[in-house]
Amino acid sequence: MHDTRRQRRFWGHPLAGAGLLMVAMLVFAGCQSSGTEAQSTTRAADPQARQLVRQAQVSTDAGNTAEALAMLAEAIERDPDLTEAHVAVGQIQLDAGNVAAARTSYVRAVQTDPRDYDAQYGLALVNQILGRVSEAVQGYQRALSIDPESFDARRDLASAFLQAGRPDLSLRHAVTATEMEPESRAAWINLGAAYTMLGQHERAVRSYQQAAELGELDPPLLQSWAQAHLNLREYDRAANLLQQLVQDQPSAFAHERYGYALFKQRKRQEAVVQFQAALQLDREMPQALNGIGVCLMAEYLETGRRNPALRDRAIAAWRRSLTVEPRQPKIVDLMTRFGRIAS
Repeated sequence: MHDTRRQRRFWGHPLAGAGLLMVAMLVFAGCQSSGTEAQSTTRAADPQARQLVRQAQVSTDAGNTAEALAMLAEAIERDPDLTEAHVAVGQIQLDAGNVAAARTSYVRAVQTDPRDYDAQYGLALVNQILGRVSEAVQGYQRALSIDPESFDARRDLASAFLQAGRPDLSLRHAVTATEMEPESRAAWINLGAAYTMLGQHERAVRSYQQAAELGELDPPLLQSWAQAHLNLREYDRAANLLQQLVQDQPSAFAHERYGYALFKQRKRQEAVVQFQAALQLDREMPQALNGIGVCLMAEYLETGRRNPALRDRAIAAWRRSLTVEPRQPKIVDLMTRFGRIAS
């Protein structure tokens, strides 16, 4: 379950579904600091500065972040090395979406006390959001060296390894995160992404299903879960998920994937409709153009080549796709073979 051994002053939520989803899920969750965690060093902090930090937390909880930042600025002026004040500023800035400013505060917090969990975790989180993935990995590892029982750092280290393209290194942490917090959707999504990237698609499907049972079927989960089914050639199940996805959050990618699933179900006319819908959102999407070409050419061949217009439309779609992305040897081969039929 969640780490109850220490109350966290500040924590973030994961880059859920990292590697496939890469969606920052930032939730402000400030807590009153427990006495055992406020400072990891024995340095005597300025009492008035620490009181200002406590008052700033009250103002933050009440939604008055401007007042809180003013109090924290005064606290830092009184005690420039007060780690918790820098962490608090970082949290407020991160919650406001000012990621670069948050990073500046977290860097200062780590400088004042490298053994402060909140400083290390916060800096790792903003580094990951900013795409500084190797620094994020190192930061989460340092946070875990301070608190090996931290679910947040374990979960986000798994997602950072995914973002770095290292599912092999992510897997152990992703599994551990689901064991620590079996009801965390983000942990299960990370695990599903790791399995997907490792080619273990059946395990990926089970992980995404577990995530689905813990909450709503949001678009990122639907997309990843459907792709796992496609990887297993379970086209009926994939199509059901993708149908919901294009209804909930239409995108060129969602329509193209739905079209592919329908094509595999031999529902070519419906597939063409989805590929065309994808092109309405992205006029230069090679996958959708290729899908239209394949559907039309298959229809042309299966009807005894009696309708040359189908063939010509297929070749036109492939030709347009190649103008967008010339490096498609399979499409070039199709153009070569079926172009001769047209001549």
